[in-house]
Amino acid sequence: MDHRDAEPQRRLGAFDADNTHYYLNHIPFADHGALLDPPTEDVTARCVGFLLQAGYSMEHQSVARGLDYLRRSQQPDGSWFGRWGTNYVYGTWSVLNAFVPAGENASNSETIRRAVAYLLGFQQADGGWGEDGGTYWDERRGSCKASTASQTAWGAPRFDGGR
Repeated sequence: MDHRDAEPQRRLGAFDADNTHYYLNHIPFADHGALLDPPTEDVTARCVGFLLQAGYSMEHQSVARGLDYLRRSQQPDGSWFGRWGTNYVYGTWSVLNAFVPAGENASNSETIRRAVAYLLGFQQADGGWGEDGGTYWDERRGSCKASTASQTAWGAPRFDGGR
């Protein structure tokens, strides 16, 4: 499922909630076809993670709906898209940072097991993680030119909550 196809239910972008008016990207002055900041999994996860760390309960409407959206938007390979970093390693790390304070881990959550399997499968031969900008396009989804420090930092540390 493309990250833009998920049904809108108060998904969060960096600047506006539910900003999914994609027709605006076709206005001639739109910046490279990206006039708006649509809701994404990484921003939703950061908001949910913050609410949990601030003491909101799992039953709080915003937390429950956010976690539900994140579960529904998980890609078939176990990853999540991230708009504010490159792309699926970062997105998966961001979402795991919401599920861990929610008490989910690989022993009690199929969602987490799928995410961990994705990250393990994307680890490079040198032990690091890397993903390049080509992953914006479906046909280059697994692109990696080389491991990078930032991608490895996003890929590796979430194993503490994933095990």
